[in-house]
Amino acid sequence: MQLGLAKGGSEDYGFLYDQKANRNASTAHKSYSFVTDEGLKLLKDGFLLIITASPKNYARKMLYKLTNIDLFSSPQVPMPIWQSTLETLFNLSQDFTFASEFHKLNGIQKVADIIQQGSFDGNAAALCRLFCIFLEFMRHSGLVEWAEMTPEFVEKIADYVNGRAKFENNESLTLSLSILLAILDKGGNLESVVQKKVQFESLIRHLEKKDESILLAVLTLMNLLYNKLDSSEQCSILTLLHNKAFRCGIENVIKFELIKPDDRIKQQLILIQELCFIQLKDLAMRRPNLSEIEHIAEMDEWNYNSPRCSTIESDRFSDQSFKGLTPEARTKFADIVTLTPPGSLALDVILDYTKRYHQRLKDIQMESNLSSEIWPSIMAHIVRSLIAALSIIPEKLEDQPEVPLRPFRIMFNSERPFHDLFAVALDLFFRTWREMHARGDEDKVLHVVGHQIALGISNNPTSLKDLDDILQKKLVIFICKKYGRKIEWKGMNWSLNLRQFKICNNICGHPLKK
Repeated sequence: MQLGLAKGGSEDYGFLYDQKANRNASTAHKSYSFVTDEGLKLLKDGFLLIITASPKNYARKMLYKLTNIDLFSSPQVPMPIWQSTLETLFNLSQDFTFASEFHKLNGIQKVADIIQQGSFDGNAAALCRLFCIFLEFMRHSGLVEWAEMTPEFVEKIADYVNGRAKFENNESLTLSLSILLAILDKGGNLESVVQKKVQFESLIRHLEKKDESILLAVLTLMNLLYNKLDSSEQCSILTLLHNKAFRCGIENVIKFELIKPDDRIKQQLILIQELCFIQLKDLAMRRPNLSEIEHIAEMDEWNYNSPRCSTIESDRFSDQSFKGLTPEARTKFADIVTLTPPGSLALDVILDYTKRYHQRLKDIQMESNLSSEIWPSIMAHIVRSLIAALSIIPEKLEDQPEVPLRPFRIMFNSERPFHDLFAVALDLFFRTWREMHARGDEDKVLHVVGHQIALGISNNPTSLKDLDDILQKKLVIFICKKYGRKIEWKGMNWSLNLRQFKICNNICGHPLKK
């Protein structure tokens, strides 16, 4: 067949074909590739071949057009010349044969240089398209490695994320984040440039975005940055996690993911939450020494005793020679806190609670019929239940259902969420004890409380107040369902007050015997 072409052969001419082979697709959605010896095997009947310039000639032509591009030329139909040039280059950049020829002319490095010099900063649409072209070139293996980029290039990309660029829109931010993630993954020594120029706190403002691509990239970058830093820098980030702006940002992302579920974002949120758990986990896995346990055991808070307690115990506590817990109570408390978990976290929480809620603890002790020396052990048990419910350290506790692992909004509601959550849980214990009229068996109440804590947290409450409301509503229902019929035939030494009997009758549909 005679084509009537000038001499030159494959040096001057080539064949293009549409990889998608969809003749009805628009030009913008076609993906053209040059025919190669290897590619011939993939061609099937029905493919339309287009004779055109060779990949080498195309590379020369496109490099010339890119180098001399005029971003501010007057609009033309159907599009400005600069836009047509960039669209053509983007389509061609997806083809390895063209990319190879373009690379031989140092074209890929030229694209990186244009980005680094900020030549396109005055035209947001053009810059975003150039980012796309660059990323397509970098996807081809064996051409340019990420480690070959210059530190200045990385710094320029970081400017588009840190807000130092002339403009910022969602597309440029998404693409810049994609480049930085690739450098952290494959950039070798350039990782240090990213770590230096992209501060963890500078990413927080992007958590307010409503674009899932940005949120996913920002969360991923946060997690990667933390993992790449040394221990001292990691400690700085862990301190930053208590920052209100950060907590509000993460909570906004959690709410966004609940509305538009995305498993990738959810997984990154769980990793962020695990960062928030690191200090709690370290304390929970640390076994307290004897002096630390003795410090808790000798606190004045345990010298107060409820008027409801027996005369014998009241007389014992009136002995001025005795301070803190009895030897038996000390041993029981030590046996709990030397387990890991709850470990030293139990001690930390007890110290925090007695400092911040001193009067509340005194009121609870006064209103309950429990000896004050029992409270440290009760508090340690509650800490252990919270650790398990939040999966800070996975542990299966008796009568406590597993809570599905997920990002919890209550962990970002306050500066010290675990300690605040403990305060809610201790109130729950007191309410449960009072409503069930448990007599001398706090272990049974702790089982109920552990179960309720797990159920309440599994509802992913919006705040601690919301959790407290959920716990109050669920308490009566739980007592009816779990213990309503058992009270009668298992002989458990518990009773419910008259108000609870009426509620149980209405909710459970069966009467409970007094």
